[in-house]
This record gives sequence, C-alpha cells and structure tokens, in this order.
Amino acid sequence: MKWMIASDLHGSAYYCRLLLQRWEEEQADTLLFLGDTQIMTQMGPLPISFEIKAETLAEAVAGYGEAAKQGVRDTIEKLQAMRREAASQIVTPGMPGFQAPPAAGSGIAMP
Repeated sequence: MKWMIASDLHGSAYYCRLLLQRWEEEQADTLLFLGDTQIMTQMGPLPISFEIKAETLAEAVAGYGEAAKQGVRDTIEKLQAMRREAASQIVTPGMPGFQAPPAAGSGIAMP
C-alpha cells in the first residue's frame, strides 16, 4: 500500500496543484491530510496537529475548521489528563520537587 501525506500547505494554491499532480504521478493508494494550528497560552503558543478526514483536497479544505476544533479539544483533554496524573502522583524523597517540611516552630526549612 502506498501512502501520500499532505501537510503544511497553508492555503497555497501553487503547492496544492503540485500535490495533486504528484498524487496522480505516484498513484498512491491513500492520501492523508494533516492540519496544524496553534493556540496562545500563558506559556506561549501551543502547536496543535490533527488529521483531516477527507477523500479529496476540496473535502479537506471544507473540513479544516471542524478538524481544527476537534484537534484543540483532543489536546485540551490530553493536557487535563496529564495534569490529573501529575496531581495524583505520590511525592517521595529524592524526587524532583520534594522538600522536607520545616521543623515545628522554627520556620526554617532544611534542604
């Protein structure tokens, strides 16, 4: 099975034409469309990559918006799962971030 992957076209009609020309030349069995976007966070831009389920370039263009929204939703779900996992982790001596509690009444924390 021969696959062709279309990614990072960014609305370029020139590269879309080249892609379709190459698709016909290569006679690939499957054409996989990938999209990307980014969302701004407090830590800076977060890249989001996603598959666009489509059979043709026109379907991929039409389906980009919904696929991007789903990609953002999937990424947020993954981030929330990672946050839950980190929050439920048991911290033991020797792990990064471990610090012994201060002695009663002294207010001094020993490293």
